Amino acid sequence: MKEAFAMYWLIALGTVVLLAALLLVSGYVKASPDTAYIISGLRRTPKVLIGKAGIKIPFFEKKETWLLDLNQAILEKLLGFLKLDSTVRLTEDYIREGNPLYTDFRNAIHPKTARRHTEIEFVFSPYRQTFSDRFPFTPNLSILDLLFCCGPESREKLLTPQPKYV
Repeated sequence: MKEAFAMYWLIALGTVVLLAALLLVSGYVKASPDTAYIISGLRRTPKVLIGKAGIKIPFFEKKETWLLDLNQAILEKLLGFLKLDSTVRLTEDYIREGNPLYTDFRNAIHPKTARRHTEIEFVFSPYRQTFSDRFPFTPNLSILDLLFCCGPESREKLLTPQPKYV
């Protein structure tokens, strides 16, 4: 009886060790000196590997080679949370500021008023923020603030305002 229990214990321990080794091997990432890998997921700030090795946790952390790819993935996830059916298209060429064929929204919403475009003004309706009983509404915060404070109503808050041209 004791021998059978010890055998089951050894099999269970061996299985755990094997799974841990497989997890480490599958999460091993090696970046060449001319490549940067951005590993995002469980950490507060993403880990950047340039010319060194690291470990990512499979299924919980994602490896991106370009910051643009990470930004696109975040944008797609946020659009999914908000249930907004929108297609984001990237341009083939850089479009300079002041091109009369395009309305440039790159700096329409910016926390620094000096960098904000003055010809386009976005007016958003205030929503209940954390500590709103003690502090006035603070506009132009992150989309995460809107999502965490309003939840499912965030979509309606975003669809209500329209850009007002001054």
